[in-house]
Amino acid sequence: MKLQHCRGCNHYKLNGRRGGTCQLLEVQVKGNWKACSLSVQPFRSSSCAARSEPVLAG
Repeated sequence: MKLQHCRGCNHYKLNGRRGGTCQLLEVQVKGNWKACSLSVQPFRSSSCAARSEPVLAG
């Protein structure tokens, strides 16, 4: 499932009322901005998102 907004991303860190920071890109963002293609769902590490399904040796 793709994220809709930055505030739902695992890389988003809230900075008070003015928005937050994308810890991946190290830039200021607003939580209601459209999420980029690098967004990762909460409770999922970015390393898990980057890996593909394991292949069983047979």
